[in-house]
Amino acid sequence: MNELNIELLSGEAIVLEIQSLADKLKVKENTYVHDRLCELAAEAREKWEPKGIYRLSCIEEKGHNFVKAEGVCFSSSLLSSNLNHTNRFFAYIATCGKELEDWARTFTDMIDIYLVDAILQESCLKMRDILFCDMERKYGVIKASVMCPGALPDWPINEQTALFGLFNGWERRIGVELLDSYLMLPIKSVSGIRYESDVDFSNCQLCPRKKCSDRTTDFLSGKRLML
Repeated sequence: MNELNIELLSGEAIVLEIQSLADKLKVKENTYVHDRLCELAAEAREKWEPKGIYRLSCIEEKGHNFVKAEGVCFSSSLLSSNLNHTNRFFAYIATCGKELEDWARTFTDMIDIYLVDAILQESCLKMRDILFCDMERKYGVIKASVMCPGALPDWPINEQTALFGLFNGWERRIGVELLDSYLMLPIKSVSGIRYESDVDFSNCQLCPRKKCSDRTTDFLSGKRLML
């Protein structure tokens, strides 16, 4: 812990659950692709250095379309509405790690590229889950929801600049860089805020994209989400 309330964590102890990943990819056992997935996962384990960072942020001011926390202003009416009943949130960044991304770039076979991409994505999401568990353990977070810049029109991707501003350069300690396009390097990195709320909210509820492997709940088509 430090004066900025920033926590930096490593995911070296993460165990990649091969069968769970194979099920997600619809890869059947006793096939070449399944065997290759096992081989690549073993290789990845030697390069495995997922990392993550999060910050407890206290809200200083709210308006109908903005939230100000730790001197940083976020512009979003939906974000302001979702944070209406709390005075804090947790900004976070999780990444598969530069080491894994460099390893992934060495492959040229299309099947390998597909499987390696899935391994990197899984490592990143597992690192994010480690951050969430740490929030729960250290700060007593029980029920929480997540919002991510760029996932919905009301909180566009250029809000990444504000989110990264909360970390004051600490994101470089986990090897993450924010590009001028507002995307991150390594590519398999995720960022967002997690906040305590009695109302379940997911970006997916307001996103009409049907074919998305990361969808966690149904799109509320034709319905109004009460926040």
